[in-house]
Amino acid sequence: MIRPVEASRPWRRCQGSAIRAEAAMEDEDLQPRARLAADKPLEEYSVEELEAYGEALERELEQVRATLKGKRAYLSGAESLFKS
Repeated sequence: MIRPVEASRPWRRCQGSAIRAEAAMEDEDLQPRARLAADKPLEEYSVEELEAYGEALERELEQVRATLKGKRAYLSGAESLFKS
């Protein structure tokens, strides 16, 4: 019978499997989270649809750049903390 404390900490029962699970999680972290959409057949779109699509892509690119800027600032702050 497993005691409640052991049930809440399964890694304590078998540390070898916990290490393997941790390594597996690290492998998953290396995989890209977002998949890029397959290329669209743009020739099928009208001029208006292409303009709207381009504008949507530009808005998304602005969002990506802003997010990158924030993440880089965060990393820079963390690096400066550990350099001290």
